[in-house]
Amino acid sequence: MRIYEMVLITSPELSNEGHEELLSKIGGILKKKRKKVEKGEILNVNQWGVRRLSVPIEKSEKGRYDVLTLKCLPDTLSEVERNLRLSGDVLRFQTIRLKSEPVFEKAPEQAAETAEATEEAGAAAGAEQ
Repeated sequence: MRIYEMVLITSPELSNEGHEELLSKIGGILKKKRKKVEKGEILNVNQWGVRRLSVPIEKSEKGRYDVLTLKCLPDTLSEVERNLRLSGDVLRFQTIRLKSEPVFEKAPEQAAETAEATEEAGAAAGAEQ
């Protein structure tokens, strides 16, 4: 399977429920099994929120940006893109293939927990010596 990164711009009028439904639809397409093998998965979703567009698209001055990291087969990506083209809520999308495995940033809370666990392990190892 290959790893892709997709920038998705949706209509700002799209409700949060509609936005979640769109992302779950993409996930559903990726999770469908063909020949007893999963077609792919969403590795990460980075929501940038509503931003002003540099050029109006379909009379819309703003758009909701999302960056999705996908792991799927090429024909599955074609199916996802076909569904996005048919969706009226998607203004634009762009997909690129990544050459290497992406490294995702941890949320600040997770990073703090990891740092605390490392410090505790280091203190415990120092106490044993």
